[in-house]
Amino acid sequence: MSINLSINANGEGFPATQFLDFCYLDVTSFNGKLIMCDANGLFEHSGSDDNGVAIDAWFEVATTDFDILNQKRLRAVIGSGLFTGNIVLGVSFDDGSYTDYPIVTNQVLDQTAWKRFVNREQVGAHVRVKVSNVDGSDFSVDTLTAIAVILHNLPMDRAIELPRSRITIATTVATLTAVVEIV
Repeated sequence: MSINLSINANGEGFPATQFLDFCYLDVTSFNGKLIMCDANGLFEHSGSDDNGVAIDAWFEVATTDFDILNQKRLRAVIGSGLFTGNIVLGVSFDDGSYTDYPIVTNQVLDQTAWKRFVNREQVGAHVRVKVSNVDGSDFSVDTLTAIAVILHNLPMDRAIELPRSRITIATTVATLTAVVEIV
């Protein structure tokens, strides 16, 4: 039997690391090291690559409608966290559209924040945000903020702009905060 999902609480503040599709019988964290076993013995999960191949890492925030049924589009996504290299922000809507946006952090494990304007042509009732690494870089995302425009049923030329409000949606990996503008 292989482990399809393992979650490890890390160090101070206990941010979680999620491992998917590891072919091991058991996984444990011992003395700060991740130890795995199978029929062939014990293995330590360490290093920054997998026998010379960069390790892909990513997470997706749960699909959300920001508790508003109207169609919406995103203006920008703002994030903060620790990064050892560049990452990619992916945005998808329920209409099947998906776009990747490179985020150049150029940090060496330093707390940083970034803002990425996104394609305002993507529209949908439900939004999903994905963050992934580039060339095996390590990252830990603390917060994600999505600035969304909520569309009214009226044509855009007859839309009325209202003040912005803030919605926070908790997830297991990060917090997606939406600043919504009802139009």
